[in-house]
Amino acid sequence: MAAVVGWTVPRFAIARAADRRRRAIEAQLPDAMELLGIAIAAGSPVEQCFREVAQNLRPPLSGEFEAVDREVNLLGHSREQALDHLAARCASRDVSAFVAQLAQAVSQGSSIAEGLSSQAALARETAQAAALERIRKMPTKLDVVLSFCFLPPTIALVVVPTVVDLLEFLNDTLQ
Repeated sequence: MAAVVGWTVPRFAIARAADRRRRAIEAQLPDAMELLGIAIAAGSPVEQCFREVAQNLRPPLSGEFEAVDREVNLLGHSREQALDHLAARCASRDVSAFVAQLAQAVSQGSSIAEGLSSQAALARETAQAAALERIRKMPTKLDVVLSFCFLPPTIALVVVPTVVDLLEFLNDTLQ
């Protein structure tokens, strides 16, 4: 039993931490894409833009953007390799879409800033839709909580005195 617990608990904890990290990255990604688009539109090179955007973000996404900058400038990886590593590390569908769009825009020579702006707007809409879905599910979850919180005291205040009065009445009539 201890071996099963020792095997599953760390896996569960790591999976939960990875999910929290992925959600934090996805929450920061629209702002990062807009900042990156603004920096690129201002004329900075893409690699330098990753460094500048990383300085203005909070972890964990700032660390990921710094890693892209280090891979390109210090390790000599190509931009495409560094972006692929970013997508693999983050394990997020949104980050993979961001990487694919950025790589495609760079390779085709299209406007990176416009593409990032539209993708950031789409990511914000997706996040808003997910938040609305969680809000719609909340009343159902609250019903269960409220029934456990209010049903026992209601029974104790309404039913118990009625039963006690009924038992006293029956006791008096039988004597």
